[in-house]
Amino acid sequence: MKKILGLFACCMLAIAFFSCEKKNEFTITGTFADETFDGCTVVLLDLSRGKDISNAVDTTVVQGNQFVFKGISPDTVAIYYANVELVNSDYYPIIPEKGNIILNVAESGDYTVSGTKTNDEYQEYRNSITSMEEQ
Repeated sequence: MKKILGLFACCMLAIAFFSCEKKNEFTITGTFADETFDGCTVVLLDLSRGKDISNAVDTTVVQGNQFVFKGISPDTVAIYYANVELVNSDYYPIIPEKGNIILNVAESGDYTVSGTKTNDEYQEYRNSITSMEEQ
């Protein structure tokens, strides 16, 4: 009987451990093409809250051409924007959803976003618009 209770206790601990896992975690890894922004602060904004830094979802610093944000995606569909605070006026849209999101910014300022289903679809949409504009 003690063995059964011990096994039951172990199973309950395992269930509790795995149920605590955050199911909607995202990681945004951004890369700039050059070292222009090293040491600069990148702000992650939810523009439904406004463009002011006091409404930022998160902030981080660019190191070695890269920055990383980690968070929990909101319950509703949202678009966040990454912006290098006080340096440029470019806002890079990102859809925060479970998974690893990759933002690559070229020297020209053009960017690609990928890594999750909705961000991949958004990038495909951007590519098709660019193709139509070029034609």
